[in-house]
Amino acid sequence: MTAEMGVSQSADSNLWRALGLKLHLVEQFRVSPDSQLIDKVHDMADLCLKPARRGDRTLR
Repeated sequence: MTAEMGVSQSADSNLWRALGLKLHLVEQFRVSPDSQLIDKVHDMADLCLKPARRGDRTLR
């Protein structure tokens, strides 16, 4: 996944840890039916790759 996305292994690990995903512990993976899932994952990835600064008012 990291090679396709062009991110480092540590950034990838941080993202998985931040989202609480532990795919190695499950036999089946189910995708959430949440219609905003992609947007939420993108937001989390942006925060992990470019953390917000103190006082940044662009946070939702």
